[in-house]
Amino acid sequence: IGKRPGYIAGQVRVDREEDMIKVSVVGAKGRMGSHVVEAVNNAEDTQLALALDAGDDLTQITTDNTDVVIEFTVPSVSLNNVLTLIGQGVDVVVGTTGWTEEKLDQVRAALAAAPREGQSVFIAPNFAISAVLADHFAKVAAPYFESAEVIELHHPTKVDAPSGTAIHTAHGIAEARKAAQAKAVAERTTIVEKAEALAASLGDNTNWRTTADKFRNLFDEWQNHQRTTVRIDKPEAEALWKRFSAARTTFNQARRKWAQARDNARTAAKEAKEAIIAEANELKDSTAWGETSRKFNDLMDRWKKAGRAGRNEDDELWAKFREAADTFFNARQADRDQINSSEKENLAAKEALLVKAEALVPVKTDAEAKKARQELAKIQEEWDQIG
Repeated sequence: IGKRPGYIAGQVRVDREEDMIKVSVVGAKGRMGSHVVEAVNNAEDTQLALALDAGDDLTQITTDNTDVVIEFTVPSVSLNNVLTLIGQGVDVVVGTTGWTEEKLDQVRAALAAAPREGQSVFIAPNFAISAVLADHFAKVAAPYFESAEVIELHHPTKVDAPSGTAIHTAHGIAEARKAAQAKAVAERTTIVEKAEALAASLGDNTNWRTTADKFRNLFDEWQNHQRTTVRIDKPEAEALWKRFSAARTTFNQARRKWAQARDNARTAAKEAKEAIIAEANELKDSTAWGETSRKFNDLMDRWKKAGRAGRNEDDELWAKFREAADTFFNARQADRDQINSSEKENLAAKEALLVKAEALVPVKTDAEAKKARQELAKIQEEWDQIG
C-alpha cells in the first residue's frame, strides 16, 4: 500500500511505467516458474522483462532491462545460473532448493567480486508465509526438545527430495539447538568458574560459614539451571560437573581441615584452662595474701594465652575459675576489712593514752616527777598491749 506517488490506499497501482519493477524469470516454463510468470503479469507494480528457460542465453539479462531476476529451476543448474546472473550485475531471488554450504560459499565469493556495488542474492527455500512461520516456530521450539523429525509430503515427480524447505528447517532446528546449547554451556560454565574462584580464594582469613552459603547458593543455581534450560550434551555436562564437584570437594576438604585444627586448638585450650582452674581451687583458701595474689595474677595471664575453647565451654570454664578467684579475693578483702576495723580501735585507744601521757607534764617537784614516771610506765605497758 504505502504513500509513494502512484499508490492508492487499499490497492497497489503504478501510474507511471518507469516506476514498474522489471522482473525477469529464469525457469519460466517449469511448474513453479510458470506460476511466477503469471504472478508477475498479474501484479500492478511489476513488469515481465524476460521469461527464459533451459537452453536460453542468460546474458540477455542486463541491468538495462531487468531490476531483479527470479530464478526457479532445478538444483543441478541453479548454481551456474546464479553465478552467471551475478556476473550480469543484477539482483537475484532464488526459489530453487538443494543449496549446500559449499554452493553458498561460491555465491558469497561471486558477490564479493560482483560488478555492481550492493548487489545481492536472496535464497528462499519456500515462498509460502505458512512455511516461513513453520520454519520460525521450529527454531523457537528446538531448544526444548532433545530431537525433532521433519516429515513432508509432495507429489511423486518432485525433483529434489527432501525438499529445500525441509532441509532448511532441519538446519534451522540444528542451529537453534546448537545456539541454545552453547548459551546453556556458557551459563553453566559461569557457575563453575564462580565455584573455582571461591575454592582458589580459601585461606587463613576465610569466613567458612559465608563461603559455605555461597557454595550452597551456587549448587542451587546449578540445579535450577539443569531444570529450566536445554539439556547439555552428556560429555560437556559431565566435564562441567567434574569441575564444579572438584571445587566443592576442595572447599569441603579445606573446611574439614580447618575444623579439625580448630577442634584441636579448642581441646588444648580447654585442657589448659581446666589445669588453671585446678590450681586456682588449690589456692583459693590460702591466707598468704601477697604471694597468692601474685599467683592468681599469673594464672590470669596463662588463661588469656590459652586461647578459646568454644563459646559454651569458655563460659562454663570461666565461671569455675571466677568462682575460685572470688573465693580468695573476697577472703582477702574481708581480712583487710577486719584489720582496718581493729586498727581503728587501736588508734582510738592509743590516742587516749597520749592524752593521759600529756596530762603528766609539767611536773614541779621530785615527788611529782617520780609519780609521772610510774604513770608513764603504766601507759607504755598499755600501749604495747594494744598492738
